[in-house]
Amino acid sequence: MSEFTVPAGNAPPFAVVTATDRTGWIIITLAYGLSWVLLFSVIRICIRLTIAPPFGLDDVFLGLATIFTIAQSSTTLYAASRGLGKSVELLSPEALTEVQKLFYSSTILLNFALGLSKCSIAALLLRMTPVRRQLLVFKGALVFLATWTVASILAVALQCNLSHPWVLVGEECPGMFLRWKIVESLDVITELGLFALVLYLVWNVRLQTMQKATVVIVFALRLPIIMIIAFRIATFDEAGYTTNPTLDETLFIIWSQAELGFSIVAATLPTLRRFISGLATYYGALNQKKANEGSTYEIRLEGETSKIPLASVTKSVDHEGRRFAQPDTQPNEKQPLRNSILGRASKNGGCSASDSNQDCQIGNRNNEQQPLGEWGNRGVTATHVVAQDSNSRGSNESQQMIIKSMSWAVEHESNWPI
Repeated sequence: MSEFTVPAGNAPPFAVVTATDRTGWIIITLAYGLSWVLLFSVIRICIRLTIAPPFGLDDVFLGLATIFTIAQSSTTLYAASRGLGKSVELLSPEALTEVQKLFYSSTILLNFALGLSKCSIAALLLRMTPVRRQLLVFKGALVFLATWTVASILAVALQCNLSHPWVLVGEECPGMFLRWKIVESLDVITELGLFALVLYLVWNVRLQTMQKATVVIVFALRLPIIMIIAFRIATFDEAGYTTNPTLDETLFIIWSQAELGFSIVAATLPTLRRFISGLATYYGALNQKKANEGSTYEIRLEGETSKIPLASVTKSVDHEGRRFAQPDTQPNEKQPLRNSILGRASKNGGCSASDSNQDCQIGNRNNEQQPLGEWGNRGVTATHVVAQDSNSRGSNESQQMIIKSMSWAVEHESNWPI
């Protein structure tokens, strides 16, 4: 092949891709993937610090996965600078040995990071439910993913000659392609299993169909990783693995980096729902008021509206694991609400307790626990306040307006960590 010529007045390229040198592909893939990983890591930290605190076990797993990803990408970049991506004929024996060691180390780090990113999804689902049965299922999934991580690392680490497993060129590695197919098949199964757990989470939750669909779609954005896994195993060169791995496994390395980067980014996507909803139209600033406000109890009275924050609501859990909100019954907080309602009724021409010609009664306050969600952080209740009239002396002939009823509405923000 003719030598590459740089036109006059132009700087030489960082890397030149040829039939015997594909280092540029590896460098571009690593730089692109690592930049996205770092960007989404910063976004997740901002979300946990401002919009959806606190940090949880899922954040710990993903944080460790990000650390391993940075270490793996740095190792692979250094390997590329030493000759990874080039044909073995272009490398000295010392450089070839060093590149093989670096490639071996990066493969182990990659499997660690992939396993931790999957564990972060399972931990996030574990964080989203207080139901005992679901907790047991999600904990079992977390244990299975941890086992798969260790098994996949051992499968690729204990290869060829165990006295120097990093050496590939000129070694006999029987069944290595079969190992990779088993590891990648279980990789696909774990991804499908995580999505099935999401469906299991929302199946019996008392939410609107659109809300359920939103949760499912957010987690389904991770499913394209299955196609990446398929491309990864399809580009594995079984013959070149022990003859010219630094060159023939270039596409396999690229798809491996693509899977790792997408796995880390996809683990953050569920938390972006709260981040995007807080953006609104505030010139790119967060809608801090919406993000920080809790539920409000709204009473509409003859055209007037009163919003009462439910910040002091007392939570209780029944025997089925459902969490309810009960109004605070402290006299010093309940009395102002009653006086406010009575005052507005009198102001609008209704009967009042001081009217000597009629008796006024405020009807029952039905403190009914009506859960809006089946479990955990979604359930809230409100007290339905109804004002009923009473046919007392002289009231049938009164020209004053009597308030028949008042309407109420409850607005609430989800306390889910997504």
